[in-house]
Amino acid sequence: MVALTHLAFSFLLIIFVKAKVNLRISLNPATLDQQVDRTWNLTVHCTIREQQELRRRRNRYNSYYQYYDDDDDDQQANASILTRLRFLVESKASFWQPIAQITKESPGEVYIDPATPNVQAEGSISYDMLMKDSEIIVKWNGPVFDAVKKFKCDALTFDHDYKNSPEYHSSETNIKTDALTSSTFTRLSGLFKDTILTDVLALQKRLEMPDESKLNRVVQRKDRAKVEEKLSRIRSGLAQIAEKQTSDMKKMAQRMSSLVSETRENQTKEMLSVESIIHTAFEGSFVMLWPKGTYALPKPAGGCPSTKGVTWQTGERHHHTESTDRNKDEATPDNHLVQPVLHRVEEKNFIYQHFCVKTNDDTFGSSWPNGSYCINRYLECPQAFKEGAILWDDENYHPNSTTLGKLPSGNFSASHTEFFYCCRDDGTPEEPVGLPRFQPFYLYRYGGQCQKVAGMNVTEEYVRFDTENSENNDQLKDFHPDAEINNLILYLCYYEKP
Repeated sequence: MVALTHLAFSFLLIIFVKAKVNLRISLNPATLDQQVDRTWNLTVHCTIREQQELRRRRNRYNSYYQYYDDDDDDQQANASILTRLRFLVESKASFWQPIAQITKESPGEVYIDPATPNVQAEGSISYDMLMKDSEIIVKWNGPVFDAVKKFKCDALTFDHDYKNSPEYHSSETNIKTDALTSSTFTRLSGLFKDTILTDVLALQKRLEMPDESKLNRVVQRKDRAKVEEKLSRIRSGLAQIAEKQTSDMKKMAQRMSSLVSETRENQTKEMLSVESIIHTAFEGSFVMLWPKGTYALPKPAGGCPSTKGVTWQTGERHHHTESTDRNKDEATPDNHLVQPVLHRVEEKNFIYQHFCVKTNDDTFGSSWPNGSYCINRYLECPQAFKEGAILWDDENYHPNSTTLGKLPSGNFSASHTEFFYCCRDDGTPEEPVGLPRFQPFYLYRYGGQCQKVAGMNVTEEYVRFDTENSENNDQLKDFHPDAEINNLILYLCYYEKP
């Protein structure tokens, strides 16, 4: 940003340098040396702090620069907001498993993965990143086989007014363990260094003396026996150590194999848990993004919900409903759907369904929360949803059902409409879930009750389609929104701010 200020016949050029977030990570010790009868004690310290902004001022006439800090109030007003700081371990190639995490809504509490043994962690998130570090300190105490890994520290930050998308920062380092070496023998033999050298030298001296008496031979045999005893103790000690090392290595291999198996079995559960924590962090920071995946929602009168990073495509399905007999099309009075819902063109009756379709899976967002609700399917259902469908038997006499724009997944003809749905019932509808609440939106009712959403009021609505009267073939398949067939009734849930 460039600002020109006129001060007493001189012009000053002021250049602002955008603040940067810098991750500083230190590891102590950098190398683990496993030895006999020694436990591993490892401490990893991860910190993050925002660098001060500097202004650079140049006098155009004198061609010199002056640097000075921004005003403290300006610095704090423009400081970044840290919403999450994590410490992760590489459980297998390119897969990072969180060990400890701290979030903005609980700045003094560190969440520790209960599956990680012998781990302690502490830390805090600073409300003023310009004045104080935010940090996580992770400690291992005792034998820890899975500490021989690659570590990473990452952070999620937003600008001071949440106008831009979040920024992701990370820093990683390596750590290794030395193989067991001859230091083991040195350490063991040191236990006898005060006596064994003396005994060996004494024996050597006696062996060099003339063999003049039987007494000398007896003394030499005793000395040999004493040295042999010492050497035997060393050999026995080394054998025990070798056996213990072999046992320890087998245990380590078994532990490593077990960790790999557990990671494979629990990978989906762990990822969902981490994503749920991220979702909670967003909600606590009032920064909500639409969940990742491809899907569609009914379009409200106010238009598709607008949030950062999501572009909705729109489409319509015009159901040609019963037009030869008395028509019984109906919708909730004062509903919030895009109008018109009920329409008549040249003696033909129609019901319009409008949709907001999310076609891009490569967006930043958490998974859909647990609960009891349905959405429209586009390509594939997001994770943890169950699939189903509803088939409308539209008017058969001179059928004229049509489509316009981008629609959810389904099968469409002039006389039949089939939409595919994604439904879930892994939570209670009474427990509010976190979804973006910037603008109104629709979900489908599932299980007889609308799912509650945090910070939103919900209104139940319905649309009744007067489908074909003759040999009606309306169908409800597998997991689908609440509906009734033969003059099909579809139940929806409308969400808006209080």
